[in-house]
Amino acid sequence: MADLIGISIRRLSGFENANAALKKNSPSYRNVIEAIHLLETLAEIVRSDYIATWLDQALEPLDGLTPLEAIKRGNVARIWELLYRAGSGTPT
Repeated sequence: MADLIGISIRRLSGFENANAALKKNSPSYRNVIEAIHLLETLAEIVRSDYIATWLDQALEPLDGLTPLEAIKRGNVARIWELLYRAGSGTPT
């Protein structure tokens, strides 16, 4: 999750603590919310025990990148498109 949203594991841990308050306007907060939404959407399409494997698997529609690599490169829109197509049954 930390890798997915581009923050350190320590910082993510801080977000998970009740003592750590996220500022709703911060980029980290928005990244956390988007990552959670992405994972929730993915869980509706893919078995939850397969999500980690899917995120780390090179995919042809991503030009051979893994979804994690695509996200790190700022191509989140391509992941959302894949999830949309998978959920709607539209071929990739």
